[in-house]
Amino acid sequence: MDDNVLKVSVIGPGTVSQEQFIIDNWPVYPADEGTHTDYCIGMWSAPEATRTFTITGATAETQIKFLGNDYDLRATVVTINKNRIFLDDIKVEIILP
Repeated sequence: MDDNVLKVSVIGPGTVSQEQFIIDNWPVYPADEGTHTDYCIGMWSAPEATRTFTITGATAETQIKFLGNDYDLRATVVTINKNRIFLDDIKVEIILP
């Protein structure tokens, strides 16, 4: 099991509306192995698997940075010593004033 903290920040101009998310949709596989594929696809398609944030003041120079918990991978009481977070289907939408 990996740490479940996803940190979001920007490099360059802009401010992130939410800097951290808890990724808590760990799989609990059904007993029937034949349903595992459908279960895993459905788990990531569920509404609770969606995270949304806004970057205010972004420009063409703004870069979005995602980090699984921390750069420091030494195990502690709080962290598990892994910073993997799996992301898929990232949508960037420009909202004009």
